[in-house]
Amino acid sequence: MTGPTSEQEIDNLVQKIAETLKSQNLRYRQLKLLPSKLDRTPHHSWSGIGVELFSQIFIVPLHEILEILPVPRYSRVPGGQAWLLGVSNIRGNLLPLCDLSSLIKGTKITFGSKKRALVVSHGDLMIAFVVDHVIGLQHFAMSELSEEVPDTFDPAVLPLIIGSCVRKITNRTEASPVLSLYRLIKNPNFLLTAVEN
Repeated sequence: MTGPTSEQEIDNLVQKIAETLKSQNLRYRQLKLLPSKLDRTPHHSWSGIGVELFSQIFIVPLHEILEILPVPRYSRVPGGQAWLLGVSNIRGNLLPLCDLSSLIKGTKITFGSKKRALVVSHGDLMIAFVVDHVIGLQHFAMSELSEEVPDTFDPAVLPLIIGSCVRKITNRTEASPVLSLYRLIKNPNFLLTAVEN
């Protein structure tokens, strides 16, 4: 295959590339500004990150996660809640580091090699949430998404659940709750309670 030979062909190619980049940037910005509801725009699939918290599997919307890291070193914050592990310097940014299991259920903080930090950026806030285990990228057909929240989900986590991903596996149906970290950090009481005694 040969490249474009005329100036007109080159101009057409440059125009197509510019249009593609513009549409991708627009889609990226739309995803970053989604409300705390499932993205039900007409895509073929929806993606999230599977995480484990207190022996339950949750799906965190992919657009909410900036980065996944091993738990970084951190410095304790005097007077901070137990779930506020401290602050950590991640790529030159000082971020609060919160243990999500302890925050949601008040469970005792444990340390292990499977723990990971999910870096979340929303507006001016950037926070790292420690989860027990990251299962990995999960893809769902749009037909598998539901904004309904089954009453079988743990009541402690219900305020953060924005829906579920429902899959048929062999002879049974499995529903994974979709957990929104944006919903947590948009709560004005979240950062206030982090430093209360």
